[in-house]
Amino acid sequence: MSQSKGYTIEKLVKRDPMAFRAFHQEHVRLFCQFCTRFIDDPEVVRDIVQEAFIAMWERIATFREEAHVKAFLYATVRNKSMNYLRDRRVELRSRERLFQLQSEAEFRDIAIEEEMYDFLCKRIEMLSEMQREVLWMHVDGLSNEEIAKKLNISVNTVLTHKQRAKNELRNYIRYFSLCITIFLKKNKDFM
Repeated sequence: MSQSKGYTIEKLVKRDPMAFRAFHQEHVRLFCQFCTRFIDDPEVVRDIVQEAFIAMWERIATFREEAHVKAFLYATVRNKSMNYLRDRRVELRSRERLFQLQSEAEFRDIAIEEEMYDFLCKRIEMLSEMQREVLWMHVDGLSNEEIAKKLNISVNTVLTHKQRAKNELRNYIRYFSLCITIFLKKNKDFM
């Protein structure tokens, strides 16, 4: 990752607390979102993710690339979720989630989906303020006319902002998909 993010793998390996804090702040939401696929209780989710970050910190010297760190965190969150579900003997719905976790191919797909979601959220935050507002209102189900009225702009302006936002996101999705494809081809044993 770039220096401007506040961390590099080198700083993490050297156990730089500021680098760890920056890494944690950038990724904690991603791993909490991933964990909520299996655990419904937000407090338990936070605990599991916190334990995963602690385990990562304890083993940080063994990692050479950020992708390895993230793969470790995904696997740790998954395993801790499995352990939690087993230990609690939770209702049938949670047991079904446990079976989902046990499928490695499905696990990889979920991890990729979460990365994509995180990537899109970060990219949406980089859109102009007006494009973001129009896009989120559209996602919330508002019509073009309703958006125009709320923002006090014309319907054509709404359509323009919506189209520009979609085009920008579409380009980034193509880029991200290409990166994932290349990564998976190079790392056939990923996860």
